[in-house]
Amino acid sequence: MTLTKENIQYINLYLKKNNVIFDDIRIELVDHISSAVEFEMVKNEKPFNTAFLEFIKENKVEILKAGKVYKKWDFPLAYKTFFQFLKNKNIIIVSIVLFLTFQKNFFEFIRENIGMIQVISVLMIIVMCLGWLLFFTGIFKRRFFAIENNFNVSILFINAFNLARILTQPKSDLAVNLTLTYSILTFLFIWFVVKKTYDFYIKNKELYAFE
Repeated sequence: MTLTKENIQYINLYLKKNNVIFDDIRIELVDHISSAVEFEMVKNEKPFNTAFLEFIKENKVEILKAGKVYKKWDFPLAYKTFFQFLKNKNIIIVSIVLFLTFQKNFFEFIRENIGMIQVISVLMIIVMCLGWLLFFTGIFKRRFFAIENNFNVSILFINAFNLARILTQPKSDLAVNLTLTYSILTFLFIWFVVKKTYDFYIKNKELYAFE
C-alpha cells in the first residue's frame, strides 16, 4: 500500500497551513511524514486518514518545531553548504582558469580600476539577493531556507572586501589579486544560488504541480 499523490499533497497543505513557510524544509518534512504514515498503513492495515492523524497526534510538536527554523540564522550551515559547492572538481577548475586568465590578460586593467571592480562585485551580490527574494517571494510565493540562509555568505564577501581595503596598499599586486579573487567568488556565489534553486525545483516539481 503506497500513498497517492493526493495523500502527499494533503500532508503538504497541512504543513503550509501550520506555517511551515520554507519550501525546502516543508518538502523534507513531507517526505519524512509520508514514510512514517505509509509504514503504519502497511504494518497495521490502516487507512491514510487514520494513520496520518495518529502520527500527527504523537509528533505534531516536534514536526512543527522542525518547520520553524526561520526564527534563527544558521551561519555554520550557510558556510558549510557554500564551501561544499566550492569543493566540486569542476568548480575548482573553472575558478583556476578564470583566475589565471584574468591575471594574465587583465592585471593592469584591474589595478587601474580596482575600486570600481570591488564596488561592482558588492553591488552584484546585493542586487542578486534582493532580486532573488523579490522574484521568488514576491511573484512565485516561494521561500527556501537553504538559499535565504546562505545569503549570510554574502556578508562574508563584503567583510572580506572591507578587510582587503584596510590591509593592502592601494593598487598593489596583493590588492589586485585579492580583488580578482573576490570577484570570482562573487560569480561563484551567484552560480551557487541559481544552481541550488534550479536543482531543488527539478527534484520537487511533481509536488509543486499539485499546489
